[in-house]
Amino acid sequence: MEDYYEILGVPENASEEEIKKAFRELAKKYHPDREGGDAEKFKKIVEAYRILSDQKLRKEYDQKRNFQSTFTFDFGDIGDYFRESFFNEDIFDAFSEIFNFGERRVKDLNIYYELTIKLEEAVRGTAKEIYVSRETICHNCRGTGAENGRLKICHVCKGSGKETRKTKAWPGIFFEELKSCRNCRGSGKIPEIICSHCQGKGKVIRQEKVKIEIPPKLSLERMKIPGLGHEDLNKRGDLIIDLRIIPQSPFQIIGNDLILDVIINIVDAILGKEIYIPYFGQEIRVQIPPGVNQQDTIRIKNYGLKNGDLIVRVNIETPKRLSKRARDLLEKLREELS
Repeated sequence: MEDYYEILGVPENASEEEIKKAFRELAKKYHPDREGGDAEKFKKIVEAYRILSDQKLRKEYDQKRNFQSTFTFDFGDIGDYFRESFFNEDIFDAFSEIFNFGERRVKDLNIYYELTIKLEEAVRGTAKEIYVSRETICHNCRGTGAENGRLKICHVCKGSGKETRKTKAWPGIFFEELKSCRNCRGSGKIPEIICSHCQGKGKVIRQEKVKIEIPPKLSLERMKIPGLGHEDLNKRGDLIIDLRIIPQSPFQIIGNDLILDVIINIVDAILGKEIYIPYFGQEIRVQIPPGVNQQDTIRIKNYGLKNGDLIVRVNIETPKRLSKRARDLLEKLREELS
């Protein structure tokens, strides 16, 4: 079981911010597009971040990790023993989730990519080009790992795909089980000659340029592009884009709403006023109602991010210095209001 905390170099009690910071630093350092990058290490870093940045997945991972650390035997090697012992498949499935039996693992073929865009790009929509490292089936061996696809019978299992393994569970207690052959991975065949393109892995890593179309007013959410993840035999994962939006002055982002502070004088607050506010290349007319108070808000529907609004927050500015004429007028106003 991979130690995701060790991969990211963070303690087990690391905060979300510490995990995110460590991921960004390591991702930049080992990204395959950079000089000195490491595709395999980069994949492990991305997988570790995917698990530890999700509260639910992190909790499940911690439970499995803490449970397995108290035992010395390999749960992956005794999966068939539990399957044979429990005739009810549902019971076995429950144990499988707890013990994470190796043969029931499903590899995540998705690629996860964090894309940073400006607020204006999120509001108006934009297109971005990114580079992703994808595992694809080797065309030379068609995923077999053998030069031109030529295979021979496995000498370990004699073509059966199974081998007998002896597993120590507790001191003095051993299990002898018929398991999938580790030499041929249960296929019964191995390459005659190791593929020169993929070195027998059956897959190669390709750098691909992908154009991402971001629709207007998209919120902080995931975008899924089907079929652009890693490849396996007859399977393909998806490209998962996690959007990160950078705020732009004078706007703030709260949820899917945009917040804009405007300043008016005390007379406009009393009488009301029509103002125009900037909005990413255009102006929006806003009617300040008479008698508005400090920090009152005016909501403009559908001018935020996805399903969000633009909220205009009123700030009333009181003048520190007044001319004699202005003071006289205000004195008359005070008398009138009294």
